[in-house]
Amino acid sequence: MRLIASSAAVLGLVQLGWILSTVIQRGLLALGWDFFFHLPTPPMVPGGGVANAILGSLVITLLATIMAVPLGLLAGIGLAEFGGGRRFADWCRLAANILGGIPSIIVGVFVYGILVVTTGHFLRLGRRNGPGDHHAAGGGPDHRGYVAADPRCLAGIGFGFGVPVLAADPGHHFAGS
Repeated sequence: MRLIASSAAVLGLVQLGWILSTVIQRGLLALGWDFFFHLPTPPMVPGGGVANAILGSLVITLLATIMAVPLGLLAGIGLAEFGGGRRFADWCRLAANILGGIPSIIVGVFVYGILVVTTGHFLRLGRRNGPGDHHAAGGGPDHRGYVAADPRCLAGIGFGFGVPVLAADPGHHFAGS
């Protein structure tokens, strides 16, 4: 039994090593200044980068730090100085322990369920509503109609799920191209 388990583990590690080596070999070719400082390109267009993802991560981290650090310091100092054995202090400690143990993706899905699903659209600050803007996140109050009416959207969505290009759209047209 131990031999079977060891063989399965070795087989899994060999496959993992093969996948990692392939990703590293192909990924090193794409790394460069352009990758870090350019915006992504539409599907099936070579090049592009992750500048918006890096900037978005930095902005979110900065905003979260600006909101959380003062509140955390005030709560910590207040509980240490005035909390003692009071019931409110116990509830604050319990809430901090629970929130510290929840992965951020769970919190994100929860907030998505509350804000997006209940309202039916994304928060679009600074976006215009007009022709051609329906490919933006949210797409307006009823973005499902745009997807059904525009075959380029369906082809792009299909490509994102791994549908071959010819099966997704014989004309090779994608949203954003």
